[in-house]
Amino acid sequence: MMLYSGHGPSANALGALAIPGVVRDGVASGGKIMQPVVLLVGKLPGIVGHLADQLEDLPVRWLGAHDHGEVMRQLDTEPSISCVIMGAGLDDNIRGDLVGLIAEQRPDVSIHLKDRASGPEGMADFVRKVAGAMVLNRG
Repeated sequence: MMLYSGHGPSANALGALAIPGVVRDGVASGGKIMQPVVLLVGKLPGIVGHLADQLEDLPVRWLGAHDHGEVMRQLDTEPSISCVIMGAGLDDNIRGDLVGLIAEQRPDVSIHLKDRASGPEGMADFVRKVAGAMVLNRG
């Protein structure tokens, strides 16, 4: 599991996200406003970190996963995920399985699938557009 905040990778030793304090309505108990959380699902683990670096100007906390197990762990351990964006590099059967699992586990989360036509170089632009419209309300 990887955790990205736009400032490089970070995760605790158990691979779980540690959030100090209680979070209510997007504000932590210490008064800090929480960033929206987006789960990026891609074929290769390193791609997620690269994307987070390209999108560090967005006030979003990026989580990454590249297989079924990581996707399910992220959904289980991070209730603040509001959006899942899936790359086109995954096989269609895997993408279909993941859509079903995500929808069943977290019906509150929107799921967005990148097209294949724009290639890998189109992923950052796609993520920027989806995050802007879906979690940052920049419609």
